[in-house]
Amino acid sequence: MDEILTTGQVAVLLNRQPHQIRRVVDQLWPETQRAGQNRLIRTDQLPALADAIAKRYRLQQVAS
Repeated sequence: MDEILTTGQVAVLLNRQPHQIRRVVDQLWPETQRAGQNRLIRTDQLPALADAIAKRYRLQQVAS
């Protein structure tokens, strides 16, 4: 069984803001289960999520 992490836990692990995690999770996996504002993220999703966050926010920094 996969371990489940909340948006806040993933934000701490990836050194990002929780709203950044929510936005990218909603884009990648729109049907992700929720608990309040938290998205319930499986640990096996972390590599894809970290990559997508890095790409999204690196591009925004370059464009600014």
